[in-house]
Amino acid sequence: MSIKAPSWRPRRSVRFNPLSPRITPASLEHRPVHVPIAPSILVMPIIGTMDAQRAGRFIESMLQDITERHARVVLVDVTGMAAVDAASAEHLVRAARAARLLGAEVVLVGITPAAARLMVEQGVDLGSVVTRSNLELGFAYALSKTGGQIVYRRSPHAQRA
Repeated sequence: MSIKAPSWRPRRSVRFNPLSPRITPASLEHRPVHVPIAPSILVMPIIGTMDAQRAGRFIESMLQDITERHARVVLVDVTGMAAVDAASAEHLVRAARAARLLGAEVVLVGITPAAARLMVEQGVDLGSVVTRSNLELGFAYALSKTGGQIVYRRSPHAQRA
């Protein structure tokens, strides 16, 4: 599998440093993380809870990443959120509106059936925020918005059936 898209290279390489802090689920709760997965596409996972203070840091980091990486689509993965209730959903909608002002689209991925039911029961309105049930479908949507595509090729070493 390869991705056909404009050429893209990471801005800097990352070297292993055994003294650097390790990324753990606990550390992800305190600092936003972005993962560039294709040209113009970022993934930002959310682990734990999303209170007002954390939402502010998340939005600030997301807007900076959009600007620095020229992102057109940000996949916000809420699979690891402790709960997606009315308050946290409102923070996510604010993040989507802020991204739109910079020309990027936020796609929420990983909403569980329980979270969907809770959001409907609480009357949460995501407005025009696009949602996809999982990261794979979100990535496919993002590729369609950025002109990228996934190309499957048979390996020259693969056994023929």
